[in-house]
Amino acid sequence: MEPVDSSAAEESAPRSESQRSIVLQLPAPEDSASIQLALIEVIQALAADQIKPRRAGLLLYGLQVASANAKNVHVHANSIRAISFTKEGIPLATQEHGWDVEDIEEADRQAEEEEDEDE
Repeated sequence: MEPVDSSAAEESAPRSESQRSIVLQLPAPEDSASIQLALIEVIQALAADQIKPRRAGLLLYGLQVASANAKNVHVHANSIRAISFTKEGIPLATQEHGWDVEDIEEADRQAEEEEDEDE
């Protein structure tokens, strides 16, 4: 007899209604706050038996790596791609840090002046 891979058996075994994988809507792991929110979602889904332990383990490992990287990464205010809002319409990212055209043009002028000074 051939040895049976227990993970393969787990994958092919019929799952109860509560064990069917759900689609988790995790925030992008961009900073420690979003990583913490994603961590909560994964733990709650695992505790409710909505995701497999293997999948949870992979997600938790990814969040661990993201957490370690977040300590060394600083996202500049002009790097914000989108602002999310709560159901009540409250922004989850500060809006006053967004750059407008004048800010970008001023930054470009300053960069050019610095380059001219270096030459």
